[in-house]
Formats: sequence, C-alpha cells, structure tokens
Amino acid sequence: FARYGKSFATPAKRGVFLMGTLTQLLLNKQWRERNARPFMKKLKSLKMDETDIKALLPDVQNKLEEYESFDKGKRLIASEASKYLLEAGDEWKMSVDEINFYFACGINLAESIADIAYSKN
Repeated sequence: FARYGKSFATPAKRGVFLMGTLTQLLLNKQWRERNARPFMKKLKSLKMDETDIKALLPDVQNKLEEYESFDKGKRLIASEASKYLLEAGDEWKMSVDEINFYFACGINLAESIADIAYSKN
C-alpha cells in the first residue's frame, strides 16, 4: 500500500482492494477448472455498494473452500481484507463508482498481491 500512497488512505479502500484481489483468485480458479467464471454474476457488473462488498467476503471464501483452494496465501489475503473492512466500520462515505474502482484495481493487480502473499508462506 505504501507504493500508492494516498490512494489507500482509508481502511475501506484497502479492504475493497484486497476483496478484488481475492475475488480474482477465485475467478482464476474457476477458469482453470471449468473454463468459465460463474461467480462473475455476483459482482453486479461492478456496481456494488458497501453492503455488497461485505456480503462478498463470505461468498468468496465459501467458493474457495468448495474448490479446495483456500490455501495459506488466499487465507492471508482474506485475513487482511477482513481486518481492513472491520477497521472501516460502517458508512464508508465512498460512492459506488469509487468502491468499484478500488475493487477493479484489486482485480487488475491480483497477480502482484498474490506474489506477495505467497512469498510470505
């Protein structure tokens, strides 16, 4: 997060970003196993609000468990996302567009974050 400075000034932004990363790791797993990404429909065309993001954490974790893919690296990312989302509390004061911007950034930078998470294992 230090690399992008002020962009991640709040815990909500960090948590949403990491949720994007964790979600992309699930989508990658689905693609490898099924050649499809059925979980995409849960992402509401990237027009999610705070409630949607909070509901996404258990859904993503459950799906990773179903795929027997909730390993140490993904657990670390989920743990950090959980920590930041809890620190953020309620009423993030972020627009839907801003929430989905950080989520999409997490998706787009998932490989970089996974490299960090798995290097710590």
